[in-house]
Amino acid sequence: MDWKDLEDIDTIVPQGNLDLYFYNLESKSIELIYDTKFDITDPIYMKHGKVSYLSNQSGMQNHYIYDMSTGISSVKSNVDRNIILHAMRPNSKIATYTYYYDGGYRIFDKDISGSFETATTFYYKGLEELTQETEEVPLIFLDSNDNTMQPEYMFQSKFPDPVVLPELELSTESRLSLHNDIIDGDSLNEEDLADWNPARIVAGRKKFRVDNFTTKFDNSVLFEGLENYNNLGEGIDFAALGINEPANELQYAPNGILFQATVKDLFEDDVLVGGFRLPTRFNGSEFFLIYEDRKKLIDKKYSLYRRTYGKKYSLYRRTYGETYESSSNQLYRTSTNLMLGEFQIKYPFDIFRSIRLRTSLRLDRYLLKSSDEESLDDPISFDKRLSIKAEYVYDNTIDISTNIKNGTRYKFYIEAINRFDLQVVDGFKLSPSEGFTSVLGFDLRHYIPLLRHSVLALRGAGNGSVGSEKILYYLGGMEGWIFQSFDQETTTPANTRFAYQTAVNQLRGFKTNARNGGSFALINAELRLPIFKYLLGPNKGGSFFKNFPVYDIF
Repeated sequence: MDWKDLEDIDTIVPQGNLDLYFYNLESKSIELIYDTKFDITDPIYMKHGKVSYLSNQSGMQNHYIYDMSTGISSVKSNVDRNIILHAMRPNSKIATYTYYYDGGYRIFDKDISGSFETATTFYYKGLEELTQETEEVPLIFLDSNDNTMQPEYMFQSKFPDPVVLPELELSTESRLSLHNDIIDGDSLNEEDLADWNPARIVAGRKKFRVDNFTTKFDNSVLFEGLENYNNLGEGIDFAALGINEPANELQYAPNGILFQATVKDLFEDDVLVGGFRLPTRFNGSEFFLIYEDRKKLIDKKYSLYRRTYGKKYSLYRRTYGETYESSSNQLYRTSTNLMLGEFQIKYPFDIFRSIRLRTSLRLDRYLLKSSDEESLDDPISFDKRLSIKAEYVYDNTIDISTNIKNGTRYKFYIEAINRFDLQVVDGFKLSPSEGFTSVLGFDLRHYIPLLRHSVLALRGAGNGSVGSEKILYYLGGMEGWIFQSFDQETTTPANTRFAYQTAVNQLRGFKTNARNGGSFALINAELRLPIFKYLLGPNKGGSFFKNFPVYDIF
């Protein structure tokens, strides 16, 4: 058969079986090698005139080898699931198969030196019997110029055609029923009808649903967890108040009850996430609202976040009189409020890679609550910062279970933060820049599956901040730490002005602030073992036992 004979074949996908052909690259001719009533796929030419291929002859996609010299095909596998792809190792009796097993597509090596017999599935047995009883219907080619409807191509029905078809009565007026339900035409009144206006046609309206509602005990970091470094107030003169200024300490994400709801439309083009978290000590609150617009290629994200919390300090205070000086420890309360607005756009290059641009406006307010006459006139510290951040993100990870991933993800980012001042009360005052921070960093993570359910998590991260104001990084601790601990013995850099402070995780086995500074580099490895999956089995026990991890640090 010459390849040129196939040029005029219709582009309709063939409805028959896939057979084995040999195509000569020099003569450009095609020759039938093996013709069966089953499909032959993924052929591989071997030495000595043999061809390895996959076929669904038994009802499952198994491995066969066809000998062109003898015309005999031999079975080389008997699996209970379809083989997707296969390969032959040179000069060996080992074949490599890919098929779905234990929740994923996996690769296996099989010894094919022995003989195999395939068991035909019940479905294929019934299909063979049906094929033997069914007569083959020859194809009929129609003349494209003949518009006459042939009787054999008319609609088939067990009911006879009516002798006379009533003619349709076309109304000159277009009227529309105001009722959504179907009613008898004789019962329609004039008030039940409305004029039809094609200009008011609506193709469809958005349909929203509550995708999930979550209530849980949580202390996860929301919106990157950057904490204003001057959380005791830049404008407070503790010396004038006779108070020893307390040491600066990172404010952890509080342990609390998180309520979160997600609302999506039918096609998930619009996503709305809202929630709030109440600390167990009832000394603050957090509220957030996120809207994602996914209707077009460029995704847009709008976020609004508000946090407020109070803290108590037992401060040493000195009191002066005309003839005496006394000192005492007094209890003072502080209040910190944070308002954050963000806008982000994301442009995807493919399903794994994307570039993201984000801008945010952040307002931090701190005050020392009045508890005596001296603290009544204490000023309020108010910081305003505008930032812009660019990220390149790659992520092909797959969530196997909680904290168990497979794949690789990394990101490189650069950020600029500008502190400004704007006053509209008691006169107008604008200071465009009172402090500037530049941030450059990366985060690389790779997850290697081990022991069927475990994973070896490798991570390398680094970050550096420069400018008139830097970011203070506290190394140590872990995410979701319930009983958090801060190392007060490690001092912070002197004569350095910081804009924010944040914890750098994960560094298990160390307290937060084991090391600190304006830049950091971190490399670690974790072996994550879901121990109860090995003891109870992968599908036994509750969610707590299935996802209960044991970590080993390298």
